[in-house]
Amino acid sequence: MWIIILVINIIFCIQIFNIYRGFSAMDTRLLIIALPLLVAATWALLNIVTLAIQQVQRLSR
Repeated sequence: MWIIILVINIIFCIQIFNIYRGFSAMDTRLLIIALPLLVAATWALLNIVTLAIQQVQRLSR
């Protein structure tokens, strides 16, 4: 499942890169820095949602 998240984030970064194409090299560096941050944020959100679903299932028993 984390591979899907990684691919989605890479696609998102490529789209951002296409928007800023033609600007300075600094934009590329920002995208390189943003990719791991997006992956980490998505991973954390996935873990939170997974735990929330498990807790709701336990409470509904």
